Amino acid sequence: PKRIIRIERDYSRGELCQFRTTFPTEIDGRITPIQFRQTINRLNELLAKAFNPKNNWYDNCLACLSIYTSTLFSQSHYEKIVEEICIFLDNENQNLYNINGLNFRDPRKISFLFVSIFILR
Repeated sequence: PKRIIRIERDYSRGELCQFRTTFPTEIDGRITPIQFRQTINRLNELLAKAFNPKNNWYDNCLACLSIYTSTLFSQSHYEKIVEEICIFLDNENQNLYNINGLNFRDPRKISFLFVSIFILR
């Protein structure tokens, strides 16, 4: 069996960063397809929220108007949601995946190109 499973991006919705919800057979018996889909669906919801053009437009305008000093004092909407994604995946790892010998890798390290799940045992 594979030691690392890649969950590829889903480009069916255009450029919006989303991941496929297809259940990988390599983790069958460790978690249920429903648990996996719930994790990926929540991840996709958070990503849609992070890449919301309206909020990002506001952050960019504020940064330009303040000569980028606003970025010294506050996080952008994108940064806040990405932090929320990391907390969510850490919680999922602790409460579900690590117990079953799996671990989600932080997708920031690979620029959200795909999500890696490590098989620990």
